Amino acid sequence: MAIAACYTMDLYCECLECKKPESDYQYNGGFAQYFGENWADCKSQAKAEGWSIHRDRDTCFAPGHKKFKVK
Repeated sequence: MAIAACYTMDLYCECLECKKPESDYQYNGGFAQYFGENWADCKSQAKAEGWSIHRDRDTCFAPGHKKFKVK
């Protein structure tokens, strides 16, 4: 068995639509998973697919989802 990566990143969109209780992240594009050697590697993969990751490393938005201002 081979090891694919040393680091994994699960992203869940923080937009208002995705945060609704009845929302299903996986069907509206608000969830993604990345594998890489480190956090920066995973972040670059996510950014290449259009994800927006805030500098606090806690807030992110899926491609095409409406962003809100993060303090």
